[in-house]
Amino acid sequence: MLRLFLVRSLNKKNPFKGDLNHIHHIVNNHFRNSNYTLLFSTFLFVFPSLLLFFELETYYILLISIIVYTLIIKYLKKN
Repeated sequence: MLRLFLVRSLNKKNPFKGDLNHIHHIVNNHFRNSNYTLLFSTFLFVFPSLLLFFELETYYILLISIIVYTLIIKYLKKN
């Protein structure tokens, strides 16, 4: 939600008005298959939990997750 709020604000749009800029919309537009979208979305939600195995501090997990999500979204929007 924070990403959506920031993107909408930077684009001078109402941050409380809906759009199709959610992660699952971006993934679905790229793969065009709901099964891939479900698998990919599941990975995105499980990814921070997988980082717990490295016994990192919470803020490192948050930072790594944000970086990975940003890179994935930029890649999917570009292709």
